[in-house]
Amino acid sequence: DAGSSLTNNRSSAKTVAAAPEGIVAEKPTLTAITWAGQQFKIPTGKYGADLSKLNWMSAANTGAAWFRPEETATRRPAVHSVAAEDSQQLNAIINNAAPGDIIELKEADLYKITEPLVISKPIVIQATNGLKRKPELVSVATTGLPAFMVIESGGSLSARGIIFNSAWENYGAVKSGISTGNKPLSTHYILKVDACEFINFGEGGHVCIKGAKGTYADSVLISNCIFRNNAGMGIDYGAEKDDKGIYNVAYLRVENSVFANTLSGAINVYRGGNDESTTGPSVYIDHCTFHNVENRMQGTVVKLIGVQVASITNSVFNYSGKGGRIIWFEEMAWDNLKVDYCNVYDSGRISTFFGKATGKNIRNRKPSFKDAASNDFRLAQTNGLIGNDNKPMGVL
Repeated sequence: DAGSSLTNNRSSAKTVAAAPEGIVAEKPTLTAITWAGQQFKIPTGKYGADLSKLNWMSAANTGAAWFRPEETATRRPAVHSVAAEDSQQLNAIINNAAPGDIIELKEADLYKITEPLVISKPIVIQATNGLKRKPELVSVATTGLPAFMVIESGGSLSARGIIFNSAWENYGAVKSGISTGNKPLSTHYILKVDACEFINFGEGGHVCIKGAKGTYADSVLISNCIFRNNAGMGIDYGAEKDDKGIYNVAYLRVENSVFANTLSGAINVYRGGNDESTTGPSVYIDHCTFHNVENRMQGTVVKLIGVQVASITNSVFNYSGKGGRIIWFEEMAWDNLKVDYCNVYDSGRISTFFGKATGKNIRNRKPSFKDAASNDFRLAQTNGLIGNDNKPMGVL
């Protein structure tokens, strides 16, 4: 239509059938050049792009001229050591700390608080290495507290080597060990919990670790922890009940941890609705032991409704979910679910909609623990209970 024209072009095809004027079939001869610090091969003939008329696009010569990225100075995190007698100063210490700093509980003693520790920046709260026993957080408030640690907008938390004791003496109970606030968060967060214990959390909405409605965790990583002697749930990321494809955690990993003597369920993750634009949540449970957990009628030990990717491996379910299920999926046909290399003894069933999640390496043998009375739930004898990594099943 004479609206465009082609000139000085070549095609490496043997023939160019019915090609418009300006395209010629010709196998090009290439030569190597260096341009803008990069290696290229270009035709030796004078056709194709004229590099002399082009500028190399890089971060240095693109974007608005007035914009200059802020250079972030790297710094080593400062360590703030806190004695038990200074427990009431913890919030002030956290508030004055820089993002990434470490709050170190330096005594194997009771850390008595009267208000939740507010986490509004990335922070680490941990026990000093080498203590004979873990520092223990307790409340001495006359009324109950919503949580020992509350993650708010801008906050992320790494907690290590701490006991969270919900009910100490006759003081008000603490509803959660670690929780988000009740207000929606403007940013997502990361939570890491390692070598911690959660004990004495009661009924009536008490949860050891939870995310509230309107909050979103990029990742929650739980390792080497013990959840014991609780009436409340262990881990709960099931607050989004509107069935719009929204969920509270994108990636949850629980490994080498114990859930024992618990009235309620151990883990709950919920994603409702049919929105296919989201790809989560993803849940991985590996080398965990569930002993005497959620034996009420129609109860569920691990409830993963709408989870799109899940792997439960190398774990032991003993005397758990007897009135209902040890695992409950409600999945779509395309979801990637796996339950394999697990031992299920005197426990409930595995429930899935399509019945395809269970592998061929499910055992049903009575486990023998080293010292259950002292919360040592490692296998005393493997009795053939070997995981897919050639290690004993359950907690290591």
